[in-house]
Amino acid sequence: MQGRRHQGGTRRRRSVAGPRRQGSLRRLWRRARAAAGQTTTEWLMIAGTLTAVALFFGEVIPPALRWFVRSLAYSIRTVAP
Repeated sequence: MQGRRHQGGTRRRRSVAGPRRQGSLRRLWRRARAAAGQTTTEWLMIAGTLTAVALFFGEVIPPALRWFVRSLAYSIRTVAP
């Protein structure tokens, strides 16, 4: 694609995505390539920790929730005439 002529007779190419989207894509690409991000090892450690927490709560919460619901049902049942 060819752009319009600007001062000095130079040509500027226009992006198909548009100026606003092009800038955001550039920022995203720079951020993905930046050295300041997490490494693969860090991502795997985070995923492992979240999995361990989910498994822990999967074992602990259902009995506690069952106890709470049964207690609530018992208290409603004893209050109702």
